Amino acid sequence: MLHLRRPTGRLGAGSARTTAVGAVGAVLAGLCAGVLVTAAPAAAAAAPGEHYFLTDSTSPTPAVGTVLATGGPGDVVLVGDWDGDGKDTFAVRTGATYALSPALGAAPTARTALGLVTDQALVGDWDGDGKDTLAVRRGNVVTSVDRPGGPERSYAFGRASDVPLVGDWDGDGRDSVGLRRGATFFLTGVNGGRVTSTFAFGRAYWPVVVGDWDRDGRDTLGARRGAQYLLTARPGGPVAKTVTFGTATDAVLVGDWNGDGYDTLAARRPRVTLPGTAALRVGTQVQPGLYRSAVAAGSEACWWNAYPGLDSSAAPVAGDYVATADGERSVYAEVRRGDALFESAGCAPWVQVTPRDLPRPQALVDGRWRVGVDVAPGTWTVDVPAGSTCVWARARDFRWDEGSVLDGREEPSTAHRVSVVLASGDVAVASVGCGTWTRRA
Repeated sequence: MLHLRRPTGRLGAGSARTTAVGAVGAVLAGLCAGVLVTAAPAAAAAAPGEHYFLTDSTSPTPAVGTVLATGGPGDVVLVGDWDGDGKDTFAVRTGATYALSPALGAAPTARTALGLVTDQALVGDWDGDGKDTLAVRRGNVVTSVDRPGGPERSYAFGRASDVPLVGDWDGDGRDSVGLRRGATFFLTGVNGGRVTSTFAFGRAYWPVVVGDWDRDGRDTLGARRGAQYLLTARPGGPVAKTVTFGTATDAVLVGDWNGDGYDTLAARRPRVTLPGTAALRVGTQVQPGLYRSAVAAGSEACWWNAYPGLDSSAAPVAGDYVATADGERSVYAEVRRGDALFESAGCAPWVQVTPRDLPRPQALVDGRWRVGVDVAPGTWTVDVPAGSTCVWARARDFRWDEGSVLDGREEPSTAHRVSVVLASGDVAVASVGCGTWTRRA
């Protein structure tokens, strides 16, 4: 059986000793020194973030149905049904260019340009064909198109200082632009037409969301107060339901994410990050979860340990070690509720991941990877040259303790081909010194 060798002892020690802990699928060697960090992790960046938490209902406390990470933390993201399939997805704005994605988390398949960099961007189904397209607002003039690259229509509406809102206010299948002026709202049934409804709602400083909360074909307003959303059933009507979701610091998006006809909320926030060299208390300075990192620039190795108590001189209950000399490109740390202390050194900042991250399969190379997310299940092979060392392991988690590894081996140093079957139920795979694997099926 293979054994994981992990550094123990306090960070910053001139030479850390290594201890074998459990049957695992990787052979670790080398030592790593660092600096003890006991302060809380750095605050999240001001950018909205690349982590999205989508709900599929407007129940009082809706559960998160989909979690995905996509794009960059500072992307300007718009929501729309670009292909008419009934499901809303994202578009990313860069200047006056818009990249449209056909599915949540998918790469853009269409790009279009409209207006100027300084224009406000709006999204709506202006002609009732079931597909959302873009519009831009410059001053009090709105310019819209019914298809990407199609002819433009412009009209003046309201004041330049008004806040535009888009919705299908009358249920005719066509979106139109409404305006907010303080706590007063002006809605129209036809773009460029006269105002058909004027009413007051909420407070002038409350953020407002728009959606079809009850699937009656008409969009109505909702007011946000921290993590509470006060949703109405008709324009100018009273609050029909209150939804509590996310945190007060989340950026919020609205869309029909699953095509059921109901618009629901999504929270956007930065991923949780942790310093790469630190000793953090579990539950206060680091929360239980799965985190990803790599060897930091200028470091020879990255290691982490989890301890049952606050004494890092005791034996760790879980941990891992990756080194640049072995070509290892990725490492995961799994922190659990029973852990008291999480310690790492030589690592790039840790970034939290979730079990519901969308798959982005790639080639299997040296490092630690999530099966079904980073690499696809199937049969993987690699040709091991004579005189080299190749170690691999399949595991049910990233703890690398006695109960973690499902299968693993340190291959003989003779030239030969290695074949490993990654099952769909596997969680983790480790490769050390093997190089690039090829997926056969």
